[in-house]
Amino acid sequence: MAEIHPFYFTVYTKLTVRDKNGNVKHSTPEKEPLWHESYRYYRFSQISKDLFEAYRNLYLALESLLNYICPKQQENEREWLKNALSQVNLKVDLGKHLNGSCPIEEFIRTQYLGVRVKLFHAKSNIILPHDELSMRDVDEAYKQLILIWHDVALEYINAPGIQGGGLTEAGFRRMVSPFKNFQLVYTDDDKPFSRDDTEASPSGRIVYPFNYNEYLGEIGKFEIAYSGSINLNKDKITIPVYRICTMIEQKLAAVSFISDGLIVEDVDIFESIQHFRVISRVKNN
Repeated sequence: MAEIHPFYFTVYTKLTVRDKNGNVKHSTPEKEPLWHESYRYYRFSQISKDLFEAYRNLYLALESLLNYICPKQQENEREWLKNALSQVNLKVDLGKHLNGSCPIEEFIRTQYLGVRVKLFHAKSNIILPHDELSMRDVDEAYKQLILIWHDVALEYINAPGIQGGGLTEAGFRRMVSPFKNFQLVYTDDDKPFSRDDTEASPSGRIVYPFNYNEYLGEIGKFEIAYSGSINLNKDKITIPVYRICTMIEQKLAAVSFISDGLIVEDVDIFESIQHFRVISRVKNN
């Protein structure tokens, strides 16, 4: 099983303009953003713990915007997408984020055919959710797609742009370095996760360690992964698993809560792969 722990890193920026005498100069109020249903898909993509679900919602956020800009008529899906992107490209330089001589064809090749079609269908040539071989491809596509969505939303619905300060890659590596000494544990404690939790089992249930732990390192920009496994040919899991917890220096760092409990049987290896991903939130005042 795989779990993504999103870490929301917020940067607050406040700008005050003064004249040479120190008096505050009031600028013209900015135009208010237009509400659009695309925001709802975008928000779900940002709060999702699952990378594949996050990509689906982000693509739907862009698709919703494109249909607002260029409503679909009688053309097929691929032709409509090409027409909508061509119209958008007149105002938004899609080539900033898409390689190749034609950004429209590159989007269709990498995003639409490369990920969207494979992830939204279950017939043939698919991307199976939680397939580790596909995770890097979806992660890279997500990073590109979010930049495209921001540029299009900024132009057409006056969405806030990506700006302000943030976390550097070196800072991220320093921040996550303690995870190299992690330990995964599990318990049958069915108490839902709370941010006030300080123990793997708040109810005092027995906590069991994973036999083998491996730090997988950076698997994407601002994302690390680590895993724990149990050889069930040697050690049986006789309890339903409700909590899989990340411990660092014997302190609780993260909790994966399985609301229905997981009965582990008829398998040789039980493995839990944990992802820690930083999502930036910038607020300007």
